[in-house]
Amino acid sequence: HAIFAELIQSFSEAIEDRGFTILLASHGYELQREYVLVRKMLEHRVDGMALIGIEHEAETFGLLERQGVPTVLLWNYSEQSTFTSIGSDNFHAGWLIGRHIAKLNHTRVAGIFPPIKGNDRAAERRKGVECALAEFGVRIPAEWDLETPYSVGAAKDAVLQMMAHEERPTALVCGNDVLAWGALHAFSKAGIRVPDEISVSGIGDFKGSRDFEPALTTVRIPARQIGAKAARRIAEDITSANRNAMSERVVPELIVRRTCAPV
Repeated sequence: HAIFAELIQSFSEAIEDRGFTILLASHGYELQREYVLVRKMLEHRVDGMALIGIEHEAETFGLLERQGVPTVLLWNYSEQSTFTSIGSDNFHAGWLIGRHIAKLNHTRVAGIFPPIKGNDRAAERRKGVECALAEFGVRIPAEWDLETPYSVGAAKDAVLQMMAHEERPTALVCGNDVLAWGALHAFSKAGIRVPDEISVSGIGDFKGSRDFEPALTTVRIPARQIGAKAARRIAEDITSANRNAMSERVVPELIVRRTCAPV
């Protein structure tokens, strides 16, 4: 998916600098299909394997363990992950943005998140948002709890439908910047002023988020840093007899811009 472009680019550049070539496959969050792709990769006798996220089929992990292939899990960090994980703490990313909204005194909060099936990143971010809001006695009501795929158009349509009702939230927390972009387009079309009438926040700090008018408040997931660190680690594991099993956490950062305001 395009949201991983910066991560894949940095990983690819760093691994090629170390004399390796990247083979890339996508499975669209279908973990059974991922297992098939991993088998095909291993049939090509790859030197190492990098998987997005920390949740995968037991068959996938078992296959990689039996083959003894150096493996790194990208994007998410977990001390309990089956293989070395190098990534951000997505729960903390969600917690940061949820806390920011709550500290601005918003109690009427909506959320728009991607489907969480096969997507541990989305699930952890959602949990983080909900936990932070709960600390302030705030929850997202069912009628304002939206779910859409990673699509600007889908997010725009969902937000427009929500805002067509008389009861409206004062803040919208988005599970990633792509959904936030869709929300900003929706509010622009509906003539709803951001942040005067509603605050909007994202997660990711993708290219273009700071260029919106107003610029998007978000949490930065340092994708290029994660990609470069993961490439260095897997190259070392491939070329060294002693593999480094220690996971590495890259800290997310709250980026306050102009789409959020207190009530």
